[in-house]
Amino acid sequence: MKATHVRMTLRLERQLYERAKWHARRERADGIGDFLVNAIAARVRGLERETIDRAFSAMAHDVQYQREALRIVEEFGG
Repeated sequence: MKATHVRMTLRLERQLYERAKWHARRERADGIGDFLVNAIAARVRGLERETIDRAFSAMAHDVQYQREALRIVEEFGG
């Protein structure tokens, strides 16, 4: 599936822009735009990972799930 792009205008505080531009050059990004896209993508992946982790962390305190997991481990010779 071909990715579609959306063009947008972004307003940044000058200090943040200058710091991002410095990091973009340091990381040898193709430009500040690509650097920002990569930074946003990394942040979104992190947020999604945190959401999944929270969902799975509930399993650690779920007595019924723990019983079932133990039964499966024992069933397979663990």
